[in-house]
Amino acid sequence: MPALQVRDFPEDLYEELKECAEREHRSIAQQTTFILDRYLRIYRAKALMEEAGAPDFQLICVNLDNSQEESQWAV
Repeated sequence: MPALQVRDFPEDLYEELKECAEREHRSIAQQTTFILDRYLRIYRAKALMEEAGAPDFQLICVNLDNSQEESQWAV
């Protein structure tokens, strides 16, 4: 599995990530992967909608605490 190293990571952001990981009972690496996965799913969905010529949309709510995809979109 590839490794990722981030240089010059802001200390305040790291502390927030660390606290978030603790609340979610994950390691910092697991929490980082979780957050990036969720963000990239939204990014890909938006890109696909743009490619399909769909009207602009706005992300209203994303349930990140649930493994089910429960996003609401407004068109």
